Amino acid sequence: MTLSAWSKRASVEEGVLPGISSAEFVELCEPKQRMRLFEQESEVLKRALADFSWGSIPGKGFTRS
Repeated sequence: MTLSAWSKRASVEEGVLPGISSAEFVELCEPKQRMRLFEQESEVLKRALADFSWGSIPGKGFTRS
C-alpha cells in the first residue's frame, strides 16, 4: 500500500473523507460469503437428491435377466 493510499484510508477511517471503513467493509462482505456458502450447500443437496431419487424410481436402473 502506498503512502497516499494509506493516508486516504486513514482519513476515511477517521470520517474526514466519505467512504466505507474497514469495519463496514467486513460487515458487507460477511453476508456475501454466507450466501455463497448456502448456494454451494444447496447445489450439493440438489445433486444428492437427484441421485437418490433416480435410484428409487421403479423400472429404472438394473433389470433382472
